[in-house]
Amino acid sequence: MRHVDPALLARYADSGAPALPWKTAEQSAATSVLLAVSPHPEGVTGQYFEDCQEAEPPAFAPADPNGWRAQGVCG
Repeated sequence: MRHVDPALLARYADSGAPALPWKTAEQSAATSVLLAVSPHPEGVTGQYFEDCQEAEPPAFAPADPNGWRAQGVCG
């Protein structure tokens, strides 16, 4: 978690809020690796995957598959 400010984490931990659901690097990469090597998603486009399963996209995701590009979020 080198990208998270340690002072911010300390304040959060001291706040009494529930633990954040952090993932390890391996857990974070699992879905991408699975989709890269599995024959299952062959021919599947425009679907959202999370935790190695097809899932509903988050509420903030654009309905248009090209929406991320149009919003300048990705190339």
